Amino acid sequence: LDKSGKLERFSGNRDPDRWVTAEAGIPNFPGLHLTVRQHSEIAYGPARGLHRFMLVAVILSVLTIVVGIAATALFATKPLGRFVSEIDKVGELGGLGHRIVPFGSTEFQGLSRSLNNMLENLESTTTSRDFFNGVLNSINEILIVTDSGGRIQLANWAATHTTKWSLDEL
Repeated sequence: LDKSGKLERFSGNRDPDRWVTAEAGIPNFPGLHLTVRQHSEIAYGPARGLHRFMLVAVILSVLTIVVGIAATALFATKPLGRFVSEIDKVGELGGLGHRIVPFGSTEFQGLSRSLNNMLENLESTTTSRDFFNGVLNSINEILIVTDSGGRIQLANWAATHTTKWSLDEL
């Protein structure tokens, strides 16, 4: 080692039939050097062990990431697929009376409740509209509703039957 504590000379290679030599001067003793020789297998053994450890650590890290992504995809897509299936039932059945039983995570439960509320509101609006149309068309007198500009907005069955014009023609 020199005065700063650094190694003065080092020689060696990774050939297993070779030796590694390290030589350093001894502080406070000029001209006196310490030479250490070690077989390369022993000298580089800890580095090789670290290399193997790092390789195993990288492989395990990549494997953990892949498993994490797969698990996340499975746990996220399965409830999402079920939710989409429940929404499809509303469309297929054509009835607004279908309700989704809340399931899964808090988020999916919230989505289910929101969709159920929306379906209830839509069902009551549709029921009101159907009821109104039923009452409107059961009136035997002509009923024509116009806006403030005089444009026809609504007419009942009696109006179309009496005038022999369709709603579009009125």
